[in-house]
Amino acid sequence: MKRVEETGEQSTINRANLIQAIKDLFIAGTETTSTTIQCTILYLLHHQNIQARCYKEIQDVVGSGRLPSMADRSNVPYIQPVLNEVLRIANIVVTGPPHTVDEHVIFHG
Repeated sequence: MKRVEETGEQSTINRANLIQAIKDLFIAGTETTSTTIQCTILYLLHHQNIQARCYKEIQDVVGSGRLPSMADRSNVPYIQPVLNEVLRIANIVVTGPPHTVDEHVIFHG
């Protein structure tokens, strides 16, 4: 790949734009992660039976002697649907993509 200086082409990629792009990616990633964690905690506080079952599954698979890892993911079959449910009901992305239906819908008559 040739450098812009060698080809003479114009580019909007400069140090300032690169730094801003990295900041945007970092902020977007940390914001959605922290929001997901907050929503999960709230969900589990309101559904203590689910919280107890998740805790038991973690203790059975991981225990308290080590940190969980991605290798444990296939061994915790109850936790994945719980996280999927949190993501389904929570408003993680404030301005998500627009949605539409495939056919006309009559609502309340």
